[in-house]
Amino acid sequence: MMCEKYISMLKSIHNKNEFTTGEWASIYDLERGILARFGLPNSFKLSSFVQEAALDSGDVGEESNRFIQLLTNCASDYLLAPIRSDKEIMEIGRRCKIPFDNVLPYMGIDTHSYCVFVYEELYCQGKITVKEAIEAFKMSMDDDDNLLSKFVQFVGEYNLQINFEIYFRLHQMQIPFIEAYLQHEIDIRSRNAADNKDWHKLFAKGKGLPFIISIRHFFIFKLECYEHGNDCFLNIIFEGNNDQWYGII
Repeated sequence: MMCEKYISMLKSIHNKNEFTTGEWASIYDLERGILARFGLPNSFKLSSFVQEAALDSGDVGEESNRFIQLLTNCASDYLLAPIRSDKEIMEIGRRCKIPFDNVLPYMGIDTHSYCVFVYEELYCQGKITVKEAIEAFKMSMDDDDNLLSKFVQFVGEYNLQINFEIYFRLHQMQIPFIEAYLQHEIDIRSRNAADNKDWHKLFAKGKGLPFIISIRHFFIFKLECYEHGNDCFLNIIFEGNNDQWYGII
């Protein structure tokens, strides 16, 4: 039933050549469930294979059995393949320049932007060791409250929201490379709009700095985090649209 629904939804979107974000989200949810049921990782390679197999099938009812057989064969090949450690998978990924979505799923790691950053920007660039990368992945899996997804968000098209309450919680959890991750997210998501003249005030009038601040079109130059006793302090130096430097301490 799950496979028939998946084939039907995928064919429908393909035939009308238009889709919504919600429709694709539903398809990917089904796809993850199908791959998991067959013991397969949710990699880009297997995702492409499943979609091609679904679109190549004929009548949904008649062809679902053939689709299931293809998945069964794929699962057998996967289970009979040589077993590699996480370290070996990572080293092959860097050596062969394999994208994150064909590496992390084979380690059971979520392709969250933090894990992608650790793999592509830190490990593949030779800035950290394979041991440090794997340790960061494991620690991110302990994020039961999904704080990494709520840490840096866009509200609207360009308004970037940084939740510093979550930042301090992640720091207390000792999630590594948080400052570098925040810097990276800001760089890649705000770089193209840096010349816009819109500026949002950082300080709520008469209330000082709130836990959540919203700013627009800026570059963060430097991030520092340090501890003093039981307190954790974050220094931020950034440049606004009027070419002046600001600091939050």
